[in-house]
Amino acid sequence: MELVRAALPAGEPYILLGESFSGPIALALAAERPHGSIRPIINHTDDRHQK
Repeated sequence: MELVRAALPAGEPYILLGESFSGPIALALAAERPHGSIRPIINHTDDRHQK
């Protein structure tokens, strides 16, 4: 998750997009409400296995 956080844009708003296997990652990151995040968009994903 640190690698994903490091890749987030700094100083400008952005939208988190999670598709397929990256959906649970985007959901977990959105739950942290990172600075600049406008909203998550989750497409064709399954989060039933998240704990």
